[in-house]
This record gives sequence, C-alpha cells and structure tokens, in this order.
Amino acid sequence: MRSTGRFAQGLEHDLDGGEIAGRAKRSAPVRIDDSSRTGSGGIKVARDKRVTGSIVLLSSIAQHMAGMFRVEIIVNPKAGGPSVRKAEDLMDILRGQGIYVRLRGTRFRGHAEALAHEAAAQTVDRLVVAGGDGTINEVINGLAGAPIPLVIIPCGTANVLANELGWPRRVEDIAELLLKGKTRQVNLGSVNGRRFVQMASVGLDAEVVARINPTAKRFFGRFAYVWTALARLIGRRPQLFDVIVNGTTRRAGAAIAAKGKHYGGAFVVAPLADLASPSFQLVLTPEPGRLAHLRYILALGRGKLSMVSGVETHEVSELSFAGPAGMPIQADGDVIATMPAKIEILRDALTLMVPNSV
Repeated sequence: MRSTGRFAQGLEHDLDGGEIAGRAKRSAPVRIDDSSRTGSGGIKVARDKRVTGSIVLLSSIAQHMAGMFRVEIIVNPKAGGPSVRKAEDLMDILRGQGIYVRLRGTRFRGHAEALAHEAAAQTVDRLVVAGGDGTINEVINGLAGAPIPLVIIPCGTANVLANELGWPRRVEDIAELLLKGKTRQVNLGSVNGRRFVQMASVGLDAEVVARINPTAKRFFGRFAYVWTALARLIGRRPQLFDVIVNGTTRRAGAAIAAKGKHYGGAFVVAPLADLASPSFQLVLTPEPGRLAHLRYILALGRGKLSMVSGVETHEVSELSFAGPAGMPIQADGDVIATMPAKIEILRDALTLMVPNSV
C-alpha cells in the first residue's frame, strides 16, 4: 500500500519504512512505498512510457544485482520539482528490478553532508544525489573519501559538474549509467580542509554567491545571479588580495583555482583543467574595477578569458589566499571559507560513475 503527500505535509521518509520528522516541501507529493525492502511486491513501477522503455532496457543488467545491490538517493526538494520527480523515477526503475533503494530528502543546509556520511558508514553500492552543485558539494564532503561511486541527477541552476562530465539528463539514461557506466577516480580540491570538486574562487563571483537571495535564486535561477552581480558591480568597493604560490606573491582582483574546465554552467574558464589532474589551473585577473570586470565577464562568455590582456593562467598544486578578513571564498557555488585560506589537492578523493564515452 502506498501513502502520498509526505513531503508536502513536512515529513521525510526512508523507503524501507522509517520516518523522520522534517520540513521539506514540494509541489507534488512524494510517493512512499510500504512494500518489501526490494520493492518487488505491488509496485506500479512505470509512471509513463519513457520509464517503461527503461525497464526493458535495464532488465537484463539488473537481474543479477537483485537482493545484493544497495542504492541510496539523496534529494534536495528545494532544487525544484524536477529533483524529486527525477529521483522518484529513478527509484521506480531500480526498485522495479528488485534492487534495494532508499530515498532521503534534505531538510536544512548541511543535511546532505550528514546523510552522505551515514551512507558511507553503511557501505551502499551506489550513492545518488539529486540537486544542484551546492548539494553535490555537501555530499562530497560527507563521503570524505569513502570509495562509494557517486551518481548525479543534475537539478540545479548551473550544473557545472554535469556539464564537465557530459552527464545525461534523462532519468532512463542515468539509470543505465548507474548500472552500466564506469567508475572514475578524481582528485578534489580543498579550501582550509573543506572539499570541492570543480573550482574555488575569490572576487566578484564569491561576493555574488555570498549575497544572492536564496528565494530569488530558486525562482529566477541564473537571472538572480546576473542581477546580484550588476548590483555588486555598481555598489562594491574594488579590493585587491594576495595569491601566494611557491613563495611568490601576486596581487589580484579575482582568482579562480579550477579543477574542471567549466564555470557557471557551460562557460569554459580553464581549457586545460582536468578533474583527474593532480593540479589546479589558477586563473588570475589583475584589475578589480568595474570596467575591468565587465571586460572579463564578456570574454568569459565567449570562452576567451585567457586571451584578455593581463589575465594569467598557472598550473599549481597548492596556493594560498591572503586579504581582508572576512572576504568570502566560494567553491562549487557556495561560500565555504573566508580569508585567509590554503588551497590544496586531495588525490583520488572521489569515485564517480561516468558515461563509458568519458
């Protein structure tokens, strides 16, 4: 028997029957399954023809995993309706094949990290996160190097990591990746011990991330970032800070320590960056003023930031930032530290499930 509306009523459910009080909300009810742990009894797996086709495609792959394969899905309901819907669709596909699945919703900032830490302790076979780059960052920190393959359902504003890896968006393709894809070890970055996967930065973009209104972000997506950036350009007082690499200090108006090529979605900021590389591509812009930043932003939009006069790119494995106390440092779309900061590489710190073509 299946109950409905639990997220709307403010409850998070573990799908093996557990229930945890919470405050998560969603526009459509999350469906709760009260059948057996493997989901083999009385479940209407296919919600539409698209999912039905996935069942046929994946049946032969999943049969040998039934009864011994555990999947946990962490979903951020605030990432929007698609996050919950896609997580449920993936759950249906996997449970329809007799695979144990547990779906857990986040209730507050930092909750995804706690849930990922629990999943690591329980040694699940696959951990899935449905949310944006900030939720992914929390999960990565919760795993803390545990060798559990991570699968992502991209549901955020920018989805930078998904763009980096060419991640599929359709749920049936994500299910196929989970069961048939290959694992890839990647090196993470660390800011004062806090892990990140894509990039960390100081400057105008970190100030925007620190000041953006969460409600505006949820309703207006990237336009909220544009509006906040314009407001900061007009109202901010430009600041320079120090970037220290191998004992050498450079003054900069903005800095990006990139592990991946992409920035802010599909924009390419560091063409030579590679998640598997044991180094960062450090991009430095020298001028902090309004006109300079407009020039950098326009060049980034054309994929030509590195060609702007004065912009430097260096390959480094460790660096430090020093500047005004409290100056924000953002990584993977969230502020994770303030000045001063040490940034370094953590080798083979994350296992990702990736398409076989990557």
